[in-house]
Amino acid sequence: MNVRLIVFVFFYLLGISPGIGKEWKTREGPSFYGDFVSSEKGVVLIKTNQGNLVEIRRERLIESDLKFLEKLELYRSEIGVTTWPRKIRTRSEVQLTGGPATYHTEHFQIDAGNTPRATVAQLVTVMEDTLEAISTIPTGLELKPPAPATYFQTRFMDRASFNREFAKVGMHLVIPTQKVRGAYIAAKRELWLPVEADSLVTEELIPTLVHEVCHQTMHDWLPLLPVWFLEGFAEYMAAIPYENRTFRFDQSEEGLRKVLAARYQTAPSAVNVIHPLKLSAVGAPWGNTMMEYSSALVLVYFLIHLDGSGNGDALNRFVGEVARSREDASNLLSDLQNIADSYNSKVATYRKEIEEYQRKVAVAAAQMRSGQRVFVHSVSDGKLIIAGTPPRPPVPVAPGEAPIQQISSGREKTLDFITGINQRAMSAMIGKRSIEEFSGQMKEAYLRRGFVVNFF
Repeated sequence: MNVRLIVFVFFYLLGISPGIGKEWKTREGPSFYGDFVSSEKGVVLIKTNQGNLVEIRRERLIESDLKFLEKLELYRSEIGVTTWPRKIRTRSEVQLTGGPATYHTEHFQIDAGNTPRATVAQLVTVMEDTLEAISTIPTGLELKPPAPATYFQTRFMDRASFNREFAKVGMHLVIPTQKVRGAYIAAKRELWLPVEADSLVTEELIPTLVHEVCHQTMHDWLPLLPVWFLEGFAEYMAAIPYENRTFRFDQSEEGLRKVLAARYQTAPSAVNVIHPLKLSAVGAPWGNTMMEYSSALVLVYFLIHLDGSGNGDALNRFVGEVARSREDASNLLSDLQNIADSYNSKVATYRKEIEEYQRKVAVAAAQMRSGQRVFVHSVSDGKLIIAGTPPRPPVPVAPGEAPIQQISSGREKTLDFITGINQRAMSAMIGKRSIEEFSGQMKEAYLRRGFVVNFF
């Protein structure tokens, strides 16, 4: 019996139909229909059939509903169902060690440049809190520094240094008309942040830091997860209100409204986004436009808060399918990297041999210019072999042409495999719905929250 059937049977035995909503009754008399979302600190959260979230004190429920709630919580615990958190408050103070050039926290190593220690402490607190929040929410992603590093690497630079270094490697990451406030440079496995010596950690800087930490902590997943998911999830986390070291997921809708208005100049009455089918099409190019970022945010928010139970079920199904294939994909990527590394190693050796060859030729030429006429070529049976000209050093053998065909074949095989992963993940996310049914439900769910979504 699969999990879906188990869930249906469970609700059937309790006398309700999944997707319709149970009737919840209070001791005072009022009742309403909706689906259970979570129970925390004596407060039960119910999602009504109209899409609204209703909080009700546990003790206000009638006895039969309390018994139902106990059975439901036990059942969810037994099959490992995890609810999306309402708040994530950091457990302890962040310990900052080292300095003034290099600092460490539990998970990050910071090249601070000239950034004052107090500013470093503020910034790394946000970074550690973000990592804890991403690790706590039920995505199923394992987050750790890319091997062989034991820390996530971060560089704080003054604006001039950041602009100079970023121009060399990161211009393709720039969103037109947007000032670059930070970036995760995947090729170097470093998070770069421009920080002026006298600057403060502002509300404007925090979302950038949260966004880039999302990318950094998901480094090992970057080759497998599509750009719309990576950018949409990073934008989603950056939109969650962050107050007193607490990520307020219970205020996620307020955060969404604020970001759509402030960053994307979008009003709830007309949220123009790319159609989910076009945005999530496997292999679709990413143009790095504002429309793509806002569309990815709106889609990810729907998958987490508005689709199904509002516990990120659709998103978890997508990530789960990717995670199941991660080891096989990693092996393919490793094989491809080994081919490239082997050839690059041969090239590096050849360059060193050429340098040594040129040095020996230069020495011989200098000896000839100095008037030297006797040169030792070799020693054979204790006898010197000499000549009037210096010995000619052997010419290094070039490593040959790059194994383009082998690399191309490996890359094609890897891309085909990753494409297959993402196609299966999309199917898991959408379920038995057609893409039009999925997009229709997305529009309806947003409309119930007061957003008019238009697809392009």
